[in-house]
Amino acid sequence: MRKGSGSTITEKQPDSKTPSGAAEAASLLQPPSLEWAFAVNHCAYIGYHADIFKRERDEFYEALNSIWRLHKHYRFADTLACPFTIRAGKLIHEFGIDRLIEDSSLNEEFRECRENLLEADKTLSVASPTFGDEEVETHRTQTRNWLGDIRRGTHEIAKEKGRTSGE
Repeated sequence: MRKGSGSTITEKQPDSKTPSGAAEAASLLQPPSLEWAFAVNHCAYIGYHADIFKRERDEFYEALNSIWRLHKHYRFADTLACPFTIRAGKLIHEFGIDRLIEDSSLNEEFRECRENLLEADKTLSVASPTFGDEEVETHRTQTRNWLGDIRRGTHEIAKEKGRTSGE
C-alpha cells in the first residue's frame, strides 16, 4: 500500500502466471471482430516486447496473423513485425552491425538478421497510414535504417573485394 492524495491506494501486482485482461477480453469476444483483433493484438505485442507468456503470445500472434488482412490496421502490422525486428535487433546488439557484415564467421547470423529485417520491412510497409503513431514510425524507421546500413556495408565490402582482386 502507498499513500497518495490523502487516500490509501492498494497496488495490485500483476499475476505472473496468467496473461493479461486483454486475453480474457479476447476469450469473451467473437473472432474475427475488430474488437477481438485488438485484444489479441495487445496480447501478442506485449508478449513480444515484455518477453512473457511465450506460448500464449505465439497463439495470439498466429490468431492475429490469420485474420489481420480482414482489418488491415497499422497496429496489427506493427505487432506482426515484432518477432522479426526483435530477432534482428538481438543479433545487431549482440554482434554489432559492422561485425555482422564483415566477419565471415557470422555469415549465418548475418543472413538471419537480413532476412528478419526484410520480412519486418515488408510487414511494416503495409502499416499505413499510421495517423502519427510514433511507435510504429519508430519501428519502421529503425528497420529501414538497419537495412540501409547492411546494404551500404555489403556494397562497401563488394567494392573493396573488387579493388583487391583486380590489383
